[in-house]
Amino acid sequence: MDGFPGSLLAHFEKTYGPQGSPGFRAAQDNYIESLAAYSIVCWLLGIKDRHNGNIMLDTAGHVIHIDYGFVFGSAPGNQFSMERAPFKLTVEMAAVMGGPG
Repeated sequence: MDGFPGSLLAHFEKTYGPQGSPGFRAAQDNYIESLAAYSIVCWLLGIKDRHNGNIMLDTAGHVIHIDYGFVFGSAPGNQFSMERAPFKLTVEMAAVMGGPG
């Protein structure tokens, strides 16, 4: 499946080559491994507020989290965060891994 214009999958295809190419597969592996690691860390440490503005990609496809304002259940200003999701995983993110989408 090709990514729709502006999607994360389309970005990977444009940046690293078509799905199945060596460049795409290398970036996909980096993406999957780093996303899995960050998901576990976010769950263990209670890091919340993971939206697209707080998640970046490096040039090799690794996921990089920024802006840790919501950690251990506390929001900026010592307010309590009510977010329940243990980590961020969207259909669009799964599509890069070869999942639904």
